[in-house]
Amino acid sequence: MNDEPPPPMLCARCRRPLDGWRRYVGDRLVGVDYAHPAIVLPEDHAPEPIPNAGPLSPVTVCDFCAAPGATWEYPARSFDVAEVERLLPSGGTDTTTRRSDGAWGACDRCHDAIEAGDWDSIMDRAMRHHRASLRPTIEPAVRALWLAFERHRTGPPRRL
Repeated sequence: MNDEPPPPMLCARCRRPLDGWRRYVGDRLVGVDYAHPAIVLPEDHAPEPIPNAGPLSPVTVCDFCAAPGATWEYPARSFDVAEVERLLPSGGTDTTTRRSDGAWGACDRCHDAIEAGDWDSIMDRAMRHHRASLRPTIEPAVRALWLAFERHRTGPPRRL
C-alpha cells in the first residue's frame, strides 16, 4: 500500500481544505476519498474536490470558530490529529490518519483572542453551532486540537 498522503484538495464550493485518504480493496488502490474536516461545522453540501496547487493560502474560513472570511494565517507544521479505524466489508479493519496540514486561518475576533490567550471566548464561538448536549463531548477534543496547534505553530500570524 502507498503511505504517501493523497494530493491536497479544496472544496470547489466553499474553498475549505479537504481531508483525503486512499481507498484500497485488499492491496489494490481503488480511489481517493475526500471529506470536509470533522472539526468544522457540518456541511450543507458534499465535497467537490479541486486541486490545491496555488501559491496563496486556500484558507477562507476560521479554523478556530468556523466563521467565514479568515483574515489571518498562522504558520504551523503539519501534524497527525487522529487515527480513525473503520470496518471493511471483508471483516478486517482499516486505519486512516487525519492530519492538520500547514497553516491555520483565523478571523479577526479569533486572532485577537489568540493573541490575548483568551481561548474561552474562541470556544464560545466555536460551540455556538453545536447542541448543548454535545458540547461536553466535543469541547475537550477541540481544546486538545488547539493545544496541538500551539505546539506546532512556527511563527507569528500574517494578515491575508
